[in-house]
Amino acid sequence: MRTITEEFQVYTWESATPEIREKIRYYFDSDGFHGEHMLQERIDTLKGLAKALGGRLDYSLSCVPDRGEYITIKPKYDSLDFDALHGLADKDCPFTGMCYDNDLLEDIAEAKTDCDVEALNTALNKYVDAIHAEYEDMLRDEYLADHCASNGYEFKENGNMY
Repeated sequence: MRTITEEFQVYTWESATPEIREKIRYYFDSDGFHGEHMLQERIDTLKGLAKALGGRLDYSLSCVPDRGEYITIKPKYDSLDFDALHGLADKDCPFTGMCYDNDLLEDIAEAKTDCDVEALNTALNKYVDAIHAEYEDMLRDEYLADHCASNGYEFKENGNMY
C-alpha cells in the first residue's frame, strides 16, 4: 500500500478568479442536480393542477431549453373541470404550498379566453418558459455567490466541488 498526499488550492466563489467561476458555473450546469428541486416542486404543482381539473398529466420537462419539453393535461373522462379553479384563485398556494401554484393560476386567469382549454395550454407553455428562465437565473453570479456561501461550498481550480 502507498499513500499519496496532494496539495492544491481551494476556492470559495468569492475568492475564485473569473476563469474559475466560469468552471464552477459549468460544474453546476452540468452536474444534473442543480435546479432539480425547483423542477420537482414545479412538477408537483402541475400534478396538483391536474388533480383539481380531474385530468391526466403528461409532461416531459427539463431545466434546459430545447429538449422537447411539453405539458398536457387531458380529461380523465369527458372534460376538464375548470369550475374547480374558481375558488382556488383566492387561496394561497392551494396545490402544494409553493409559490408556483399561484403563478400558474395567475397565468391561467391572465390567458382567459372563451375556451378554457386554450387558456390552460397558453399558461402551460408559459410555465415551461418560466422553468427555463428560473434555471438561467440560477446560473447567474449573484445566485451562485449566495448559493455557494450559504452552503459553505469550496472548489478546486478545475471548478469541481472540493
